[in-house]
Amino acid sequence: MVPISKSNCTLTAYWNGDESGWCDDGSSFWWGSDGYWSITAASADSGCSVTADSDGGTYGWCDGSGWDQSRSWSTASSGYRSTSVTDVWTGCVTTTDTDGYYDYWCPSTYPDGPSPNSACTLDWYSGGSQSGYCDDWSSWWMGTDLEWSITASSQQSGCSVLSGSGSYVSAWCDADGFGYWSWSSSTDGTWYLTEPVRGTSCRRSTDHTGSDSTWCPST
Repeated sequence: MVPISKSNCTLTAYWNGDESGWCDDGSSFWWGSDGYWSITAASADSGCSVTADSDGGTYGWCDGSGWDQSRSWSTASSGYRSTSVTDVWTGCVTTTDTDGYYDYWCPSTYPDGPSPNSACTLDWYSGGSQSGYCDDWSSWWMGTDLEWSITASSQQSGCSVLSGSGSYVSAWCDADGFGYWSWSSSTDGTWYLTEPVRGTSCRRSTDHTGSDSTWCPST
C-alpha cells in the first residue's frame, strides 16, 4: 500500500490489489493491480483540475476563477485533443480539436466576470503572451501563438499535473500523499516513470528505452 501521512487525504486498498485515494480538495488517485494508474491534482487557488494517466492521456478543466478563461480539454496519447474555452468577461465559447473542428458562439448577455482572486497573479507581456501563478504553485502560460500549458498543484495530496496544447504531459507527487511518483510522456513515444513498489518503501524507475531500476532507502 502506498504510504500516506496527510490527514485531509484518504487511501483505500482493495482485496484484489487495487488502490484508490482522494483528498478534501478534489485531488484523487487510482492504482490498479494491472499497473494502470491515474493522478488528478485539484487546485483551489487556480480553480483548475488536471488528470494524467499511465496510457499517456490527460484531461482537465479550469473554472475561470484563477485565470481569465474557463477551459476544458482532453488529450489522447495519440495526440488528438479537444478543447473548449469560455472567455469569463464575454461568455463567448470557442471549441476546437486537432482534426480541424471549430465552433464559436456568444450568449445574448455578458456575464458579470470573475471575482477578484488574491491567491493568483496574472501577467500580460508586451508581445501578447500571458503567464500566471498562484500561492499553491499552480501556474499558467499562453503564448502569442495560442500555445498554452497549465499546471495544477494540490497542497493536500502533494501532487502536480502539467498539461496543455503541446505534446508533453507530466505528473509528480511527493512521498507524503499518494507516494512518490514522477511521470513524463510525449506523443513522440518517449516516457519516464518513477513509481512506488507496492508494500515497500522502494521506488522503481522505467522508461521507453527499456531501462528498469529499483532504489530502496538504506534504513
